[in-house]
Amino acid sequence: MKKFIKIFMVFTLIFSLVGPVSAEANKAEAAKSSQKIILDEKEVELPAYMINEKNYIKLRDFAAILNDSANKFNITYDKEKNAVLIKTGEGYEKVSDDLKKVEDEKSVAILSEIEIIVNDKVVKVNSANIKGYNYLQIKEASDLLGLEISFNEETKALEIKTMAAPAEKKMKCEKEGCMCKHKSEEEMKSCPCCSNKKMDAKEESSNAELKDGEYYACSPKCKCRHKTMEEYNNCKCCKGKLAQKFTEDQKKDDSKKEMDKDMGKEMGHNM
Repeated sequence: MKKFIKIFMVFTLIFSLVGPVSAEANKAEAAKSSQKIILDEKEVELPAYMINEKNYIKLRDFAAILNDSANKFNITYDKEKNAVLIKTGEGYEKVSDDLKKVEDEKSVAILSEIEIIVNDKVVKVNSANIKGYNYLQIKEASDLLGLEISFNEETKALEIKTMAAPAEKKMKCEKEGCMCKHKSEEEMKSCPCCSNKKMDAKEESSNAELKDGEYYACSPKCKCRHKTMEEYNNCKCCKGKLAQKFTEDQKKDDSKKEMDKDMGKEMGHNM
């Protein structure tokens, strides 16, 4: 019986020692980081802690500085899954605590591994809980978001590069010789050259082939005689205006109608 009691006491002593050691192993000193951070060749203020020679940042702070880049992302919290959700490509709405400077020179961090859901995919990352906030290694956070990160030995700065924003597709109509470059459909609709519906292949083909005696001009009164749309769009008089197809006989008739119409308007104004 005495032998059993001795063995039990030994095991109790061992487990009592193991417990605190394991808990202490998850703790680490977090020092205020003075690391210089360059984002796309510009220095940015990104509060960070240095833990075991690695820089840790708040994910929300990262979202705040990336909000105007191609790598922007949004953060939400799913109560049911008890997990942080990240959606790349979505804008982030800043909160009052974002990018708040680190006040304490030193603090205590509780290290652990947590799960984050990035675009519906579960990813495990190293986390440091400091005063109730979760901090991630800046290298892991950058990798999660597809950022290029490196250390510049000469300047001693962490350099982060975002993805290049996709090139803007310039819009224009399908008229032959159109030289317009619109950034949006709305801008295109307000353009005198492109505002009409896009021509289909048949319309474009017929427009490109003028018959004998036909030419392009911007109005019946216009004295220009263009044989191609390229020539039309380079004309100081016609450029930017809707192209019309005329023959000499039709031009005379349309010009007379326009003059009669203008005379009628003038008489109307004088009444």
